[in-house]
Amino acid sequence: MSSSGVAQRELEQLLAKQTLHELLTAFSRGVDRLDEAALVELFHPDAVIDSGVIRGDPKHFASEFVRWVRLHARLVFHAVTNEWFQVDGPNAIGESYVVAVSRLRGDPGESDVLTVGRYFDRFERREKVWKFIERLFVLDHSMFQTANSEPLPERDLPSEGRGAFAPHDPIYRFWGRR
Repeated sequence: MSSSGVAQRELEQLLAKQTLHELLTAFSRGVDRLDEAALVELFHPDAVIDSGVIRGDPKHFASEFVRWVRLHARLVFHAVTNEWFQVDGPNAIGESYVVAVSRLRGDPGESDVLTVGRYFDRFERREKVWKFIERLFVLDHSMFQTANSEPLPERDLPSEGRGAFAPHDPIYRFWGRR
């Protein structure tokens, strides 16, 4: 293979990995904002998602996840950290680490939950578009603690400075101003 052919292949690999990275961050954003439509769009229709609690196709997963969070949580926050991808033509696999924080409603009060784990992913490029075809969450550790009786600085912020679920999160208004 010529040096220009090698360079082209390396560029294609880098572009694929960047696109896969963007899928991971879009998933975190979708679950944190409870944006059901955005979540479904990240997966091929025949994909399977297994969060350890909810397993199913993209529409089932997204609707059940959103329903569960609205019922049991005040907030969820996911951050993807270490990422590893292996791209082979139109197929790719990946492993990424995730740190999640949630505020859960319960009796007698709210709890803060820290969850750390990993996603095992399979991706496919169909019609030039990369999407998830399989996503499995593996729990590595979690911690629960009673939540502070009063939220900390967020109580003093104006409503446009507070995160919320879609469509009430400030990002939707912010993007609408473009």
